Amino acid sequence: MVSDISGFKPSVAPPRSGFEHPLLDFEGVLKSQDYEAKAIEGSTRPLMIVKFNFTDVQVIDARSPYLFPIATIEVVYSEFDKNAWSTLSESIRKVLPGDADYSKAIDLLVGKRQHWVWSDTVLQGPAKDEDGNDLLNEKGKKTYVDQPGKAWKIMSVEGFGGAAGNLYDALVDLIDGKTDAAFGAALFDTKLGAPLKQLQGYRDAVNSHTEDKLLPMLEGQGKITRDAQGVWHKVESTEAVT
Repeated sequence: MVSDISGFKPSVAPPRSGFEHPLLDFEGVLKSQDYEAKAIEGSTRPLMIVKFNFTDVQVIDARSPYLFPIATIEVVYSEFDKNAWSTLSESIRKVLPGDADYSKAIDLLVGKRQHWVWSDTVLQGPAKDEDGNDLLNEKGKKTYVDQPGKAWKIMSVEGFGGAAGNLYDALVDLIDGKTDAAFGAALFDTKLGAPLKQLQGYRDAVNSHTEDKLLPMLEGQGKITRDAQGVWHKVESTEAVT
């Protein structure tokens, strides 16, 4: 039996964000941020969700084609460790200047172009048995353990240095004067590529390269260009002389 669908109307609005947001890697301008409180059954405290609203979205990678110039990323707020918010906030602290006021950190991001990636991280979640059932402690409550997961990280923000920004600058320097094959060899070289491993976003950059997405992304951003012989060159930024 099909339920009543008389009130159904299809929409072409951008999909709601959430765990299965189609975007995996993108750049965009953070236009605004706002909050939503959702009631939790059995709790007097609401679930707080921070919404990041982007314009001028440039898709680098996505689960499915994403043709919209706007996007909203939602992250559940938490003051504890090993969750989506702690992962995001740690990446923000690495990008912002060392003397930044963390209580105003989100406001500092508004109006700036930034690079976000759905990244590997460690999340704390309920322990399960072999059948997928929750493992309970002696008080009958769920037990929580560290688990591999995914969460949003900010790789770089316009106007700020940050570890991620330094990573992409270092990648461009490493690519300069090399073919695809030569860059790949250098990236994984124990000496040439070793310094990059200390920078935020290294693993994601390596994954992007193995999927043949890193170089096209940097080319699309105007940071590198390839000549007729297949050699990549760094595009030097120019400043207007006043």
